[in-house]
Amino acid sequence: MTLRKISVLALAFMFVMIFAGNSFAILGEGYFGPDNPPPNGIIIEPPFYDSPYAVRRDDYRRQEDYRRQEDYRRQEEARRQEEEIRRREDELRRQDDYRRQDDYRREEDRRSFNPNYEKYSADPERVIRSYGFDRTTTENLIDLHRSAARGNGKGERYDRYTMIYRDFPTDYLAAYEASRNAYEMADYDMAMHWVNKALEILPQYVPARQFKRTVEGGLKRR
Repeated sequence: MTLRKISVLALAFMFVMIFAGNSFAILGEGYFGPDNPPPNGIIIEPPFYDSPYAVRRDDYRRQEDYRRQEDYRRQEEARRQEEEIRRREDELRRQDDYRRQDDYRREEDRRSFNPNYEKYSADPERVIRSYGFDRTTTENLIDLHRSAARGNGKGERYDRYTMIYRDFPTDYLAAYEASRNAYEMADYDMAMHWVNKALEILPQYVPARQFKRTVEGGLKRR
């Protein structure tokens, strides 16, 4: 009798389990919950930011942004420095121009044009001796012109003649020679500047008047 009851109970338990399994299969669920994806097809995964790879990529992105910002900052700083250098150079150039103008005005105030100024020659001996300086100044200035003429190249000769002019603002021969060397360097603007300086001192200076036409031709051709 007892064995029969046990057999009946076992059969009943098996029937219940079979019925429950069919029910879960119909509903699409297993014993431990749903085994199908959600209806919208989206599988929920752990958040992306919880991944160590995501953190590492964020670090790289921040480092790249920082590098770009540093590059931009350095470029801006270099640009500001270049602008400041140009501004200072322009200021120094203006100050130098003001000093030369003041020197010229002072020289203009105290000088009287010598009617014996050499008007036709470009020979330092003849031109400089017509300036009316004392003997020592005359000899020194002639030596400076000879040294400038021996300069190594057009650029060096140009620099030497402009330095002579700054020390002797009435030396129209130095201005004329500076103009000729500027012209040889194809700097026609500076050539015109210096030939005009020579003619401001002595408008009748024939070599400068003739050379000015040459400079004007160079300005038209460029």
